[in-house]
Amino acid sequence: MIGCVCSKMMASQFLREECVYLAKLSKVLFRYGDMREFMEGVAKMGVKELTNDERYLLCFAYKKIIKVKIKTWKVICSIEQKEKNLAKVERAKIISKYKNKIGFDISMICLAILELLESENSYLIEQTLPKESYKFYLENLAEHIDMTMGNRIENELTKICNGILNILESHLVSHNTLLGVSAESFAYLYTDYFILKEKIDYRKCLASFKVEAEPDMKKIVSKLSLEDNVYLASVAEEAEQYDDVVEVMRNIVEKVGVEKLTLEQRYILHLAYEKLLLSIGASWRLLIVFSVRENSTVITEKYWNMIRSELDKMYDELEKLMQPKAPAMKQHTFEKSPCKYYFEIQSKCAEYLEMLKSSALINDAEESGTKYG
Repeated sequence: MIGCVCSKMMASQFLREECVYLAKLSKVLFRYGDMREFMEGVAKMGVKELTNDERYLLCFAYKKIIKVKIKTWKVICSIEQKEKNLAKVERAKIISKYKNKIGFDISMICLAILELLESENSYLIEQTLPKESYKFYLENLAEHIDMTMGNRIENELTKICNGILNILESHLVSHNTLLGVSAESFAYLYTDYFILKEKIDYRKCLASFKVEAEPDMKKIVSKLSLEDNVYLASVAEEAEQYDDVVEVMRNIVEKVGVEKLTLEQRYILHLAYEKLLLSIGASWRLLIVFSVRENSTVITEKYWNMIRSELDKMYDELEKLMQPKAPAMKQHTFEKSPCKYYFEIQSKCAEYLEMLKSSALINDAEESGTKYG
């Protein structure tokens, strides 16, 4: 996915201090997927308890990712309900498939959090929570919590995520900073975690998405008609899932060719690529400023190369997409200097996007007698 280039394998190549440094850098660049991966790597090292700073970075990354995904989920649910109210059954079915895919993405994030929180090697909740607090919870709070909170987090994905967000919020404060605090206070502070641990089967709710969902976007679009794919792309655009928009529209281009795209279809594809390019470009420019201010290091340069791979990938995609219309632009060699490289590749991508939006494609098609629609 564009905007998250760090893999678990890549995170494992760095030392603890380097992962923390890169997580902070990712935060500055608004790349929360990368930030999460770097801090997960730190938590799974299992050498010692996370510092307050490390705990904050881990929780911050997860909270940002969940909130964005839940916003997407709510938008798609709203569109689905609107189509159902209009009795558009087939469209509602298309949205339902896409909604399940988003739900699957969210469930995998949530399950990763739960595994991390309960891991004996991560030095998070299980290793820092006083045992007396859990005993106090069972004796004094469990029955009351069952009545007042049980329904709040039962079965609905957004409510499950809210429960997990509450856990992350409370866990921004480590046990070491609360020395002398009573077990009763801990029991109240970690109520959501105890519910998760004993009373509500989060995993069962989340695992249901694995059964119902098709996580591979390519498989979803391959089973839809051209018209349905265009509709799905418009839904993904409304939900601001531009990676998915590109995936759907590329499938259409592969079937009909870029020159046969309608104005609407070309606009959707143009907007998605433009948004992704702006997002990567913003990260790149911020990284240039950061490197100049802090003096570029080997670690920063490695991260730079990771982001550069995103820009290269986007250029290659656009080049392949527009190749029938722009063969002369092949075999371009970009400058190695970060500033020159960015401005060159951004200019070339913008050139392709302008061609995509241009009426020249329509004129060519009309002259050859091609009909759109």
